[in-house]
Amino acid sequence: PTYTITTSITNGTYSGDTSITEGSNATVTLVANSGYSLPSTITVTGASYTYNDTTGVVTLSNPTGDITISAAAEVPAQYIAKSDIQAFLVEQSNGITSLTFDYTSNYDLSTLEYVGVFTAGTQINLYQSKSDSTVYYVLSPGTIVLPSDCSGMFSRDYLYDMDYDDYLTTIVLNNVDTANVTNMSEMFYDCSGLTSLNLSSFNTANVTDMSWMFYSCSSLTSLNLSSFNTANVTDMS
Repeated sequence: PTYTITTSITNGTYSGDTSITEGSNATVTLVANSGYSLPSTITVTGASYTYNDTTGVVTLSNPTGDITISAAAEVPAQYIAKSDIQAFLVEQSNGITSLTFDYTSNYDLSTLEYVGVFTAGTQINLYQSKSDSTVYYVLSPGTIVLPSDCSGMFSRDYLYDMDYDDYLTTIVLNNVDTANVTNMSEMFYDCSGLTSLNLSSFNTANVTDMSWMFYSCSSLTSLNLSSFNTANVTDMS
């Protein structure tokens, strides 16, 4: 018998066989659209298969009926520059109360004002609330990867003694990958306006320096560090 091969890939295209006969093999090649990467996993029903996530080639064998291949190309990780975060905060000075890092898909963009690309060469964009001009969002379709050196990232001392820290009451870090971070020293130093901070999504397995990380966060009443791994930390002064 001959069986039909039906392939679907979100954010991509495909080419190759559309049918397979019993006792033979068939191949389908997946291609990601520009700005996306090949899926890390796929779903296949109706046959045995192998999948190469580098080339996108799916090899089918031993069909038991009509075959479906389902896949979704992925948005690659987006690398943010610490200098861009600091330059933005300096530019805003006391004109910002809230800064959120999150996935674009979590927001209705019609409620936000597009400001521009946050880090050049990435899909990380900056938005401003239409209802409150002091509320900003750094949004990306893919995970935002923080640099290995996050020292002083939100710190007033690092930012030319600007006084935005007194006004910045909220920092939300829902969409950040900290797996490669080694230095978090003074990351929130002197953020005296912060009242709560949830860092439960942080991966700190490779961090060696956490010195002065929360120094002078004088208004902080809630701090979630439930995921922190300090096994490699050598400086907590």
